[in-house]
Amino acid sequence: LQFSRQLLKNYQQVSAILPELSPAAVPASTHTTVPPEGDLDPATCAHANGPEIDLLKALAHEVRTPLTTIRTFTQLLLKRSDLPTEVLKRLEAIQRECHEQIDRFSLIFRAMELTTAETTPSTHLMSISVQEVLKTNVTRWQKQADRRSLTFELGVPEYLPAIAIRDPNMLEQVLTGLIEQLSHRLPMGSQIQLQIALAGDQLKLELRSDQTPINPDSAANLPMLKAIGDLLMLQPETGNLSLSLPVTKQLFELLGGKLTVRQNQQQGEVLTIFLPLGTDSTAY
Repeated sequence: LQFSRQLLKNYQQVSAILPELSPAAVPASTHTTVPPEGDLDPATCAHANGPEIDLLKALAHEVRTPLTTIRTFTQLLLKRSDLPTEVLKRLEAIQRECHEQIDRFSLIFRAMELTTAETTPSTHLMSISVQEVLKTNVTRWQKQADRRSLTFELGVPEYLPAIAIRDPNMLEQVLTGLIEQLSHRLPMGSQIQLQIALAGDQLKLELRSDQTPINPDSAANLPMLKAIGDLLMLQPETGNLSLSLPVTKQLFELLGGKLTVRQNQQQGEVLTIFLPLGTDSTAY
């Protein structure tokens, strides 16, 4: 009730943040695709306006709370031994969707906290196993690609050193968000490649795509990204929300790493992530 009153009270401000998605209603600055690399400046997204942040925090809470309840009930049902196989499959799908949406909005909420905080984040770095990160998430990334008729390929060297970052959980969430955003922007039949290699005192993770669509016409009808304020990007055709590239860059910097983006004529966007190696250089 309190949120509804605030929404009505600030109606004009909210309308300016989330206008109707028509060419006449959307300002030129928001009716655009992702800008080229040279135009991206993480510092520009550090001070989003107050009403936008308040609205997004409220929405993140309103989405996560019921989904957490649904996931809990689903987990309880999955423990039963008297349910048909088809029912169990559907429950697993519900659980997976809830988990992904909760993670997405948790990351959005965390990004809002970090990019608008006036205090300097902790400089303490944690040494983590890259192998463990891959073991936990590769199957999930492959399923993300499968659901959009894409393939996911992983290239890993024999030697994988430890890396040192500030928040291992957020690293997994940001990587998952990048792969999901990339998968939504590729035509069916394309391939997502994650290549990992050593680069001096850093570990390099390169995300690129092989765009060979099953149906050539599908490539011309891919959904376009539109900016929603400074923090989010929206695909109006699918309703998919993701963090903007400047915010994602800022998150990697807060983690202790770096994200660069370049355009490739054959592969589209190539996302390269550099993460510092752990001081002990322990291999996993």
